[in-house]
Amino acid sequence: MELDLFKQWLESNRGLKERSARDVVSRVRRVDKIIDSDLKESYETIVESLDNNEEFNKFSTYVKPQIKRAIKLYKEFIDEKNNINK
Repeated sequence: MELDLFKQWLESNRGLKERSARDVVSRVRRVDKIIDSDLKESYETIVESLDNNEEFNKFSTYVKPQIKRAIKLYKEFIDEKNNINK
């Protein structure tokens, strides 16, 4: 995963402050560990894996949407990066 580039992208393309960008990157790392994935699947597949994961289901209702948003942002980053490289 290209998390350093992702953090930079969050700051420059999404206007996040450094602290917020680091939080998003941290959540993406957490998902990577929870579902043991390189996050190349679709957003829907990743969310389904999370929803079926016991560890994820222990998170509060406050944390779950933040994690899903982090994955959505990461997928946008990957899609945008892939479109630039075409």
